[in-house]
Amino acid sequence: AAAAAAAALPLERSMRTSTQRKSRDALEQRQLKRQEAEAAQRARRPPATRAAKQQRFRQMDLLRECVDTELENAKWLLGMQRLQKEQRSEAHLHGPAAPRAARTVRYKSSAASPFACTVTFSDTDAMPAEGARGTHAGPPPR
Repeated sequence: AAAAAAAALPLERSMRTSTQRKSRDALEQRQLKRQEAEAAQRARRPPATRAAKQQRFRQMDLLRECVDTELENAKWLLGMQRLQKEQRSEAHLHGPAAPRAARTVRYKSSAASPFACTVTFSDTDAMPAEGARGTHAGPPPR
């Protein structure tokens, strides 16, 4: 029975002191490298965060958003169609060598004024009502 117990234990071998020291140093170096690698991996990986709870949209919200989007898209399409029509008509009038620029409206103040300035509307949909009528009310009478 004693022989069986002795056989179950691993045999300890005797080593020289220098070999024991080198083995211990190598083991410490491996552990240090492993710890450094784990720390570098943790630094590269973003911290674990709980995923933000996504808002669940109701059908009514989605339908409302669809209506708004449809109106915006229709307005944009009409503007683009108008712009294409204007470009085609301008190209027809000026010939193929004319530059193809979008229509702009410019208002210039009096050059003699110390506050002379130019206002340019490149998107004629955003033009003020005075410009759309083609007349300017002018300054109020004195």
